[in-house]
Amino acid sequence: MPAYLKNKDLYEEVVRCLDASVYSMELHQMFEKIVTHFSYTFTYLEPMDRDDCRAQAIEDLYRYWNRFDPKYKNAFAYYTQVTKMAFAKMWRKLYPGPFTHKNKIGLDNLYSL
Repeated sequence: MPAYLKNKDLYEEVVRCLDASVYSMELHQMFEKIVTHFSYTFTYLEPMDRDDCRAQAIEDLYRYWNRFDPKYKNAFAYYTQVTKMAFAKMWRKLYPGPFTHKNKIGLDNLYSL
């Protein structure tokens, strides 16, 4: 599998899995690529926080993978949005309270979490 992920490959794998009603290992590896590359865009206070956010994103991707509507061809956008929301959800759990510059996440504060 290449180092990057093409929308076409992701879409085809999702459609194949939806038709079979099975979550495949190939789909899981594609989700891991999305989550891993997404996690590099942020700064964390503790290194373990990155792992917690990744785990939350993988869990949410697993939970919502079958809700993708194949009539829309952009599977990458759907799963990236699920990933982004999972990172924001875990960030709020890790750092409750008002959002300050001391707990900066990056990317212009992830759209104000």
